Amino acid sequence: MDNLSDCVYAFERLLMAIGVNHVDDAVVDDTLIKIYPNPTSDQFNIEIESSGTWDEPLQIMVLDRLGRVLETSSIPNGGTRKTISLNGYAPGTYFVKCFTQTFEHNFKVIKV
Repeated sequence: MDNLSDCVYAFERLLMAIGVNHVDDAVVDDTLIKIYPNPTSDQFNIEIESSGTWDEPLQIMVLDRLGRVLETSSIPNGGTRKTISLNGYAPGTYFVKCFTQTFEHNFKVIKV
């Protein structure tokens, strides 16, 4: 599972799809977080899908391979999507930390 193209986090469960740029049917426990497209040439989306109400902001940090914070953002309560740009950053591997008061998950994003 070293070549991940999409990771989906669904409270306490991590689903990994290999070799795809979008996950269509990966709903688990009513809520998931998707990052796509991955790999990307510039922008990627962070999307929350939930059948219930998303009641806390999703904090987002983009880090380089040395752990330096490059970007911070959030998806507010009730929000569903945020687009993050890697424009101006070199091709390579970046890490996206998504977290709230109740969970934290890290994704790997590749810029080509």
